[in-house]
Amino acid sequence: MAGRLPHDAELEASVLGGILLNNDALLQVQSLVEPDDFFDPRHRAIYEAALRLQEAGHPIDPMTLERALAASGDLGKVGGIEGIGRLLSRYTGAHAVERYAKILHDLGRVRKMVQICAEIADEGQQAGIDALGQFVDEAERRVLEVGQSGRHSQVRPMREIVVERFQAMQERADLPSSITGVRTGYAKLDEMTGGLQPGDLVILAARPSMGKTALALNICQNVCMSRRDGSQPLPVLFFSLEMSAEQLVDRLLCAEARVDASRYRRGTLSKTEGARLVEAGARLSKARLWVDDSAAPTILDIRARARRFRQDRTLFPEPGDGEDGVPRYNRPLGLIVVDYLQLCRGSRARYDSREQEISEISRGLKAIAKELDLPVVALSQLNRSVDSRADHRPQLSDLRESGAIEQDADVILFIYRPERYETDEEKRRAVAGKAEVIIGKQRNGPTGTVHLVFFGEHTRFENPAEFEGAGPV
Repeated sequence: MAGRLPHDAELEASVLGGILLNNDALLQVQSLVEPDDFFDPRHRAIYEAALRLQEAGHPIDPMTLERALAASGDLGKVGGIEGIGRLLSRYTGAHAVERYAKILHDLGRVRKMVQICAEIADEGQQAGIDALGQFVDEAERRVLEVGQSGRHSQVRPMREIVVERFQAMQERADLPSSITGVRTGYAKLDEMTGGLQPGDLVILAARPSMGKTALALNICQNVCMSRRDGSQPLPVLFFSLEMSAEQLVDRLLCAEARVDASRYRRGTLSKTEGARLVEAGARLSKARLWVDDSAAPTILDIRARARRFRQDRTLFPEPGDGEDGVPRYNRPLGLIVVDYLQLCRGSRARYDSREQEISEISRGLKAIAKELDLPVVALSQLNRSVDSRADHRPQLSDLRESGAIEQDADVILFIYRPERYETDEEKRRAVAGKAEVIIGKQRNGPTGTVHLVFFGEHTRFENPAEFEGAGPV
């Protein structure tokens, strides 16, 4: 296979010749090229020697390279001082070195991809059917790793960075609060958490009919749709393991239009409500929201789909309005939501216990958040024990299969609505619409309670200040 791998020996020699004649060129080349990007072992040895000389603070010229290669035992391999000298004749100009280095690195990536695919093909012949999920996940990870290897750090002057940070500081000062993460749209919650932070696993837990999916969808709306604060929407990927995509859209339409969900299902909306629904549909059609309603995916399925979605640049085109009038924002994936955790499956066919399977799922969701550098919100059920206590507010111990979830989560949010437990009609009316989002755990911030208002007929949570119908921020 080695003879068929793509490479360009003349290009490699030109890059090395450029470094010999202009040592500053190594700074450009080093940010683009790794030693393995040189196919010719002689060129690779010379490049590694040049890197050692640079690290030691020595100049890079034929004489210093000769000594460095002699010290490493590679001088004979490269053809001695004559082999080094021949590189000087390959130099084509300073302007071409960086361009050649980029081509050199791309050729290296192609070779790595060819080699990895060959290895995967060999390993696939040995993989058992029980390990198929793990084999596919590992193969995809290795391929994506090569695809991402072209993203190198950029050397930037301090002046540019300082100016950028002052601009960011001014932007934060102009906001009512300093929110460093993804805004949920709920002011007090954002104030206490700083927003949903990249790399965090956020658990949103509650008993049935408390509004887990409703709150998750409301947060998605506030993230993926344009709001009055002028913030641009971020793309959201929603894994709906319980409801179909059509059911989710029905909920979103009712929440966005503020129409009665039961009357919407029966088709008895008024003309005014119908008009609001049409307007809401127009807004939702532009939402940066994608729904995956595949049934019973494994945690490896979710990870693989999230990776592919993140890599699909056709989903995030250049800024500007498209021909269909849909706003185009070249923004990275901002949020992943999984509804809900207990409906995921582990990667193995059998487990010693359900707790062991949930532990793998929980760790997998946290790994997705870290790998893709974005917040992952996972909905979770609670044990029935919360219903038997005098105080029905959820606690960490109420999480179903709680050990691993509590350990892996960076933030745990509980939903509590007292009207769900109140049997006296008068008292029930007194607490109608009241909702609490309890921050039961926050790894890097305070715990506490956020008060919201719940409109059950609209399946919508709102900030208390918006009770009069001002709408989400």
